[in-house]
Amino acid sequence: MSVTCLERSASKRLGLSFIHEPRGNPAPLLHRTLHPARRDALLDAGKGWYETEIEIGEQHFQQDGFIYAGVQATMADHSAGTAAATLIGPGHYVLTVEFKINFLRPAEGDKLRCGAEVLKPGKTLTVVESSVFTEKLISKASMTLAVLNK
Repeated sequence: MSVTCLERSASKRLGLSFIHEPRGNPAPLLHRTLHPARRDALLDAGKGWYETEIEIGEQHFQQDGFIYAGVQATMADHSAGTAAATLIGPGHYVLTVEFKINFLRPAEGDKLRCGAEVLKPGKTLTVVESSVFTEKLISKASMTLAVLNK
């Protein structure tokens, strides 16, 4: 298991053991997708919420010079899943079952920040909202996550 010091600190502070590697992969999906040499930076976390930031590199831009929609969506999903995971017990994990995102304006900047908050926790389904920012709000996502037994 390979996690950052910030993730380890946050999981200890929250009394959680949800930080894990995807099956058979050497690095968490967000880290592999968004930047091969750098992990996302945990800004803050608590029960039912999670905030993260990434530095944007040239690989994150599409042909017209804006940050790829997929980068924003991945960040929104990762943050939502982690926020939901802060509310589940041992022996459980979360999995996105529905995802909707609105891109509010073209994304430009050298950093992306994302905040996710659980709107409705549940025993089987949890609803989470994520907001992705540069200097302004650029996208808003809503997702439903299933709470599953390991």
